[in-house]
Amino acid sequence: MKLFKDRKEFLVAFSIAVAAASFSLLPTIYAWLNTPEGYWFTGVSSYFDPWDINAYFSAMRQGFDGSWLYRNPYQPSDVRRLPIQLAYLFLGRLTRTFDLPIPSVYHAVSFVLGVVFLLTVYFFVRFFLKDKFWSLVCLFLVAFGGGFGFFGLPEGKLLPDTAWPDATTFSTLHLPHFMLDQLFFLGVLFFSYRALTKSNWRCGFAAAVLGIGLGFIHPYSLTVATVIVGIFFIGFWVRGKSWRQSKLLLPLLLVSLPTVGYFFKIFYLDTGGMGALWSNKAASLFLTPPLPVLFLSYGLVAALALIGAHRLWKEKTSPSLLLLSWSGGQLLMLYFPVSWQRIMIKSFFIVLCLLAVWGMRALSLRKNWISLAMILFFSSLTNISIQALTVAGARPGNIWVYLSAEECEALEWVRENLSGETILAPLELSTMIPAYSSNSVYCPYRPIPSEVECGLETVGASRLEEVYKDGEISIFKTVD
Repeated sequence: MKLFKDRKEFLVAFSIAVAAASFSLLPTIYAWLNTPEGYWFTGVSSYFDPWDINAYFSAMRQGFDGSWLYRNPYQPSDVRRLPIQLAYLFLGRLTRTFDLPIPSVYHAVSFVLGVVFLLTVYFFVRFFLKDKFWSLVCLFLVAFGGGFGFFGLPEGKLLPDTAWPDATTFSTLHLPHFMLDQLFFLGVLFFSYRALTKSNWRCGFAAAVLGIGLGFIHPYSLTVATVIVGIFFIGFWVRGKSWRQSKLLLPLLLVSLPTVGYFFKIFYLDTGGMGALWSNKAASLFLTPPLPVLFLSYGLVAALALIGAHRLWKEKTSPSLLLLSWSGGQLLMLYFPVSWQRIMIKSFFIVLCLLAVWGMRALSLRKNWISLAMILFFSSLTNISIQALTVAGARPGNIWVYLSAEECEALEWVRENLSGETILAPLELSTMIPAYSSNSVYCPYRPIPSEVECGLETVGASRLEEVYKDGEISIFKTVD
């Protein structure tokens, strides 16, 4: 299939992609344009993860300072550097070359990559759906869709689609490495599929190369992709194909095992650095909720996906086998008995939307425009609600969005007087400090004595020395 033979089709797909990427940036643009007098916009206006975005800013800062290896800034400054977060390190170097603010580059790249990512998704779904109309419906659903999480927002009760930034595609459009993850993931699946169905070794090699890139972004996503391809291959063989075609996937297997093993050691076995960071995350926050809750979170999309899966099961074609292997394999990995199981959910919403469109086709919704429009509208309500809440939260007093003059002075003082030191600072400021200076921070604290003592135990030093005090802002460094 040639890419976008129909110019009108391309313009519609491009318009949906630009609209979704722009809508994702809306809270950031609003917060920037409405910065109150006497405050400084942090560059972050996110419902899900302002602290994580500051961590990505800190990786860009390390690239800005000239590093090609990443050091976890939320551990002592002597932890070893590792070949991860390479995209942000590269963006940091780009920022320095063109003398641009780190947040501006981050958001500009998010927008451009968001458009490219969604157009790639469209090519992928067009390849499998064939029909132009349903492919565009699927793209809209992927770009804007969500579940029933908006029902719980007024009472603060969160379902996965309102609690996890990777549960839906839209919520990843402000996170460049999440989009890169999904791009490489789709590439691995597509070229593995072509390698088997067309007996093409070049496609097998391409899948392996993309697998290396995926492993460097998120090794667990490479694990998920490999499991899906493995299930697809078994089903392919059961349907009467030859085992000899397994050699076409050998490059992917040879890449997957050592890559996943290496990063498993870095993230989960090392006692310091990234290992320590991830061991702190191994909590219930990273467990997948019970299946009924997950199903409810995806609302109408999940219900339609079940209908679509039933229809695909009857078709018994290679495309249907891949989509069923994808949905079933990823669902299996979401309940694999590890403490960080739920982070394997990236890209799951894409296959749900593909299955949902098959469900719509089975229900002949193309003839019922009102029902189809209502499905797309209700599926978008969660993301509309999230964006509205984020815009409403952009006000003075929200330190994640706006810094006061005193907080800005504290950041500047740290940059000028504590270069290279590892310090202990209040919670919100501590997540920002590595993004604006070369400092590392210990376990952050709020200005409460018992929590300072907890931080001291984490540091393991004999005492803390207060080196900066301005109102409620206190900054400490350790003295052996």
